[in-house]
Amino acid sequence: MKNDFTSTNRLVSTTSPYLLQHAHNPVDWYPWGEEAFTKARDEHKPIFLSIGYSACHWCHVMERESFENESVAAFLNEHFVSIKVDREERPDVDDIYMTAVQMMTGAGGWPLSVFLTNDLKPFYGGTYFPPEDRFGRPGFLRLLQMIEDAWRSRPQEVSRSADHLTEALQRNSAIEPTRSEELSSLDMDRAARLVAGAFDPFRGGFGEAPKFPPTAQMELLLRVWKRTGNAEYLEMVERTLQRMSAGGINDQLAGGFARYSTDADWLVPHFEKMLYDNALLIVNLLECYQATSKSEYLEMARATLDWALAELRDEAGGFHSSYDADSEGVEGKYYVWKPEEIIDVLGAADAELFAEIYDVTERGNFEHGFSILHQTQRITEASKRYKIDEATLQVSLQSMRQQLKARRDRRSAPARDDKVLTDWNSLIITALTRGYRATGDERYLIAARETADFIMKHMWQQGKLLHSWRKGTSGAEALLDDHSFYLDALVELYQADFNPDYLVEAKKIVTELTGKYLDTVNGGFYFTAEGKTDLITRAKFAHDGATPSGNALIVRALNALSQILDAPEYAVLANGVVTGFAESIKRNPTAHLRITTEASALTQPSCQVTIIGKPTDNLVRNLLEIVNRGFFPGVIVVCGETDDASSPLFTGRTGVDGLPAAYFCSNSVCREPVTDPGELLELLDSHFSKAAN
Repeated sequence: MKNDFTSTNRLVSTTSPYLLQHAHNPVDWYPWGEEAFTKARDEHKPIFLSIGYSACHWCHVMERESFENESVAAFLNEHFVSIKVDREERPDVDDIYMTAVQMMTGAGGWPLSVFLTNDLKPFYGGTYFPPEDRFGRPGFLRLLQMIEDAWRSRPQEVSRSADHLTEALQRNSAIEPTRSEELSSLDMDRAARLVAGAFDPFRGGFGEAPKFPPTAQMELLLRVWKRTGNAEYLEMVERTLQRMSAGGINDQLAGGFARYSTDADWLVPHFEKMLYDNALLIVNLLECYQATSKSEYLEMARATLDWALAELRDEAGGFHSSYDADSEGVEGKYYVWKPEEIIDVLGAADAELFAEIYDVTERGNFEHGFSILHQTQRITEASKRYKIDEATLQVSLQSMRQQLKARRDRRSAPARDDKVLTDWNSLIITALTRGYRATGDERYLIAARETADFIMKHMWQQGKLLHSWRKGTSGAEALLDDHSFYLDALVELYQADFNPDYLVEAKKIVTELTGKYLDTVNGGFYFTAEGKTDLITRAKFAHDGATPSGNALIVRALNALSQILDAPEYAVLANGVVTGFAESIKRNPTAHLRITTEASALTQPSCQVTIIGKPTDNLVRNLLEIVNRGFFPGVIVVCGETDDASSPLFTGRTGVDGLPAAYFCSNSVCREPVTDPGELLELLDSHFSKAAN
């Protein structure tokens, strides 16, 4: 985001692409920190806190309308201390003040606009404010004048409001355990029924517009389908993935899904693309492929993986965070088309076919007569309609998409946020690892290894894990999600690569978590490490947000680690997390889908497959393929030679008659080792059949 201002403010010395977008605003911005806090206290001024992220369309709108406005900036500079925060760099700050605004208004979002006392207590807030009164919202300058008047003329009222809201935030963070509560598969079933009740049977997804990728809902429904055989749950997942994949929310030319759809049909997205959304959706697509063997889900997963590898990879080995919604100051401009441009690229005959299938019309389906590409017909239907062989049509459309992408590549591309985040990179490690296991494509395993190596090399400093990194410069310290997502990714990667270094790193992360984040009294893990001095409360929660709950992924990773390492203390720790949040989960299961899923897994029969042999051996590969290509949630797999020291699961186990062998154990009962992949599949199927009964 560029503007014409030549002066700079303090944001110019930051590394965040979002903060740098505002470095030339006439607003005298400060980054979050003691310099700003001291100024507010010394000058007895309120703080205006603005939180957003670089890919956020409405953040750009508010910048153009208000933060680049000289009159607005002058008023802010005289009467407030203005702080700008990148929510992706400081999700801990964002979480506190987002919760405050939701308490005040019943809603939240970005840009987040919050007014604080000079001791960081919130007393008023909202999201986007227009420059003048509209949309039922006060104009931003008028709002500033009202806030300044209240601060000056009614200080006791402001202080009282801030104290009450801060007390509410602190109470909200103090979750008391209900040790009599236990969670089971019945809670998972109840959550699935509640999710299914909101299903849109015509368009897929859950609820009305706007629609976000329902990654947690699909993960839950697939597992309940696997355990119960309820085909409706699988159909819901399939319908959702099919409609999303065909919709405008999915970039039909380059791959990659946008953050959400503004409509119920998945047609019109806010066009920003986030690493975390795509990582989570890749796993959904791969699991649906494993559950159904339908190639369409595998193809879409590969397209999304390949987009991430091509578009978001940092040369140092990590992945960048996002792509902007805007280019040249216009939302979606990079992605939309008019018929004449399609004709110019493809020629009249091919353009007519492409426009029919992808809904490019003179009227358009977006603003100003432009069309967002979305697939209006499934290939099997289009093949019959146009009397073209299905394979021929597939090849032809692929060629057309490549030609159009080449033309689009000549446009001014949206800005890329090139900071690297530990939590989001951990999610893509998991997605890449799952991609390798489902396909055998070594590119994905190599990329997963390199990303893990990047975190080990660049994201540790003075014995502490870091949250962010950009162009060789380290950012804020890690939070709970960085540790928990990374822990989960390491456990996933070990089960694909079988490198014991990942287990060593995983144990290191568990030590960090238990030493700095664990609530030793009530159970569960805090979002921030002990000793933070720039936050007014220490949050602890298990609900899912845009990304999974950190506490949920800790439960999953600890459950797996306890089996791989034969370490029951890890299972005890996982159960303690669940117990600590049991009452909240039972009260609102749809807000806690992932920890509900993982809590249920703790109560189900465990299952481990130990394969004795070299991973490069052909028979070992065949045995691994049985575990990797099917949908067997929760099954632990390890592979190595006899008495491999990385896991007690190898102890005393050998091959059979000179051949590699698979040892299958379910619910602490082990079967005779098998060398036939077909027999291993029968054992796995039997395990899940018994679980269903």
